[in-house]
Amino acid sequence: VEAVKRSVRNLILTNRFERPFHPEIGSSIRNILFENITPLNAILLQDRIQEVIENFEPRVVVNQVIVEDRIDNNEYKVQIIFYVKGLIFHSFYDFLLSSYNACFV
Repeated sequence: VEAVKRSVRNLILTNRFERPFHPEIGSSIRNILFENITPLNAILLQDRIQEVIENFEPRVVVNQVIVEDRIDNNEYKVQIIFYVKGLIFHSFYDFLLSSYNACFV
């Protein structure tokens, strides 16, 4: 499960056109992180995170992506609820995203 979490983290933090010969891989969320913290941007982050995981991580089935905007701290709290194919229990992945730091717990 930890290897899958690292793979998800790498996909989320990768910008499109960053990987040679695979420009389609990535979420390009860094662009959103440098904009104002708004509920609309939180929804956009949620959609991009779910899209990149569903398209490029075949070992994972995403149940829910929850993005909470924390305007006072200038960050987003993200929780991904998923399960790894072949395992019967759900996994949770919580992390914070901001323009100055991406802190994965």
